[in-house]
Amino acid sequence: MRFITTIMLGLAITVAGHAQNTGNVKHHEFYVGVGAFNDNQIFSIAGDFLGAVFTFGQAVKPDNYWILTPSVGYRYWFNNKVGIGAHFAFDKNSLKALHYQEPNTKSGEEWRIHNRYFYTMALDLSVNYVNKPTYQLYGNIGAGASLIQFSDNKTTNPDERLEQVPFFNMHISPLGIRFGKTIGGFAEVGWGYKGFINAGISVKL
Repeated sequence: MRFITTIMLGLAITVAGHAQNTGNVKHHEFYVGVGAFNDNQIFSIAGDFLGAVFTFGQAVKPDNYWILTPSVGYRYWFNNKVGIGAHFAFDKNSLKALHYQEPNTKSGEEWRIHNRYFYTMALDLSVNYVNKPTYQLYGNIGAGASLIQFSDNKTTNPDERLEQVPFFNMHISPLGIRFGKTIGGFAEVGWGYKGFINAGISVKL
């Protein structure tokens, strides 16, 4: 975590030192996006399928996964090159698991759905490679935490929250593109909490 933070700050200082400020820079940017196949979903799918294989589908079964993950964010642009902001995303998936009312017996056998909710909050650094009036090419790197909340859909107490576990999460997008001036559309490719592809709309003020 400290290493990633040092890299992000170093990049910001280095690029900011070489950037030339221009007039009419839009300092504030708000965006709404949708990502496909983020790391929370990929690791969950892989783990659930391995669990099903090792138990021959007799104890656990994959259930439901979100392909698309919605997110919102904000960036503050120090100049026409460097922006630092915050990102929030939510997604979920579920797994079926076999339960017994009495251990070591098949009395009261039932399949329950275990839901997992992911809340991701992170800071990210964006750097424009190309900055034109109507489009920008950029890359970004982000680091933060995902909070995973587990639940067990029981007949007597539906969707009971069981526990919450935070863990470190990050994202790297080597290439992104944004078209438009005040209101524009964007698309990014990368790996992490935003997904392989993340696209949406943003407003610069």
